[in-house]
Amino acid sequence: MPRLLRHVLFSRASHGCRFIRRPLILLLLVLLLTACDPNFPWVGPGTQYPGWTLPPVDTTISAPKEPPAPQAETEAPLPQGPAGYFVWDPGHWHWTGQDFVWIDGHYVERPYRGSTWVPGLWAPDKSKTEWIWTPGHWR
Repeated sequence: MPRLLRHVLFSRASHGCRFIRRPLILLLLVLLLTACDPNFPWVGPGTQYPGWTLPPVDTTISAPKEPPAPQAETEAPLPQGPAGYFVWDPGHWHWTGQDFVWIDGHYVERPYRGSTWVPGLWAPDKSKTEWIWTPGHWR
């Protein structure tokens, strides 16, 4: 621990120093606590952690009709990062509750080495009266 910090925190305060010590300790405490918070603005916009933006694997969406055929799309340029760090998740149709809307494909960050991306899938249910969307997930 730096000598000055040790002096401020642990030395016996003279009359003039004790009014400075408490605010300094509180400031240090606040800085330490905010540094531990992953939602603090230091993280920056667009930062994604593996798996944080993906729905749980058991999430499903049902639609009363078959989705349209997938749209042709061009894969975006690979983001910078180690080789094999990102996997392309192709675009898909999303059911809004009234109609289908197209969601463009995007890259998904690999959570750990050796993980495999399973793309989302629309499939008819057993009775073939509804279509069920199972989102993409890591295996």
